[in-house]
Amino acid sequence: MSCATLAGIRVSTVARIVAQLVGERFNRSLVARRPVFQTILFWDVFRKHFNPLNPPAYSSFFTNHIAGVMHRYWKDVFPEDFPNDRASSISREPLMRFALSVLDDMLADVLAWTKQNPQLAVVFASSMGQGPVHRDYHEGMELHIVSVDALLAASGLAKTDYKPLLAMIPQVAAEIPDPTQRAAVIAWLSDWRSAGGHALFDVREIGVSVSIATKLPPRSDIETGVANTATGSLAFSEMGIRAVEIEAGSGYHIPEGSFAVHLQEQSSAPDQRRVTFPAINFKQWALNLVRNRQHDPTLLAS
Repeated sequence: MSCATLAGIRVSTVARIVAQLVGERFNRSLVARRPVFQTILFWDVFRKHFNPLNPPAYSSFFTNHIAGVMHRYWKDVFPEDFPNDRASSISREPLMRFALSVLDDMLADVLAWTKQNPQLAVVFASSMGQGPVHRDYHEGMELHIVSVDALLAASGLAKTDYKPLLAMIPQVAAEIPDPTQRAAVIAWLSDWRSAGGHALFDVREIGVSVSIATKLPPRSDIETGVANTATGSLAFSEMGIRAVEIEAGSGYHIPEGSFAVHLQEQSSAPDQRRVTFPAINFKQWALNLVRNRQHDPTLLAS
């Protein structure tokens, strides 16, 4: 028996992956689907180890595959949100629809479990939603810090003076314990300008750490490949920075998310209302659900 089978990877998933790879040979736009297959594989593993007839008191599955594609491909599904955009990418592979179909398959599995065990309570929630965003100022190129070590070495820090930290791309972060060195690095980063005089870095001091992100100078400045200060110049490559061709993205976060509950054992008709559910009420609502196997409708009030 293969390791994949032991982990729970289904034969249908393997066939789906093979079909994906073959399809890419004929339609290169299908390559964009690849990140979504991580969720497909992880879900196989989860469903293998979740026993609906003998479930744990609490179990959760997190996926970011919808949010990830919404950022970039919102316009492909909702071109009406961009009426003045003559260069709509609607002809591309509708990746958002594919990602949503994967989520539909996962929810179908979960609802099937509730048929096997009516006592299961299913909660579907997102921390936030997304909506259209217009970035007409973006010219299709950004600067990304690909080596925090190279950047801090250029500032004069030794490897022993800092510790790289995890950060969400395109940001980088480092812990710099010495306050004098930390202040010097912040000042050094703040001095750098693009060829046209635009600031290059957004720097934030958080305790003993520094969070660093690049700003968005004009494309013509980026293409020079050089950063300047009053005392000299450095190539972006010497600072661990790379110019990247990238789409601006057409979707971004909004405060309103999604929250739905399915209780198979409820005798009353399901509540189909769409109401505002303040996030601060979630903790008490969840405790009530675990303790009493029922939700408190009063907590749904805004």
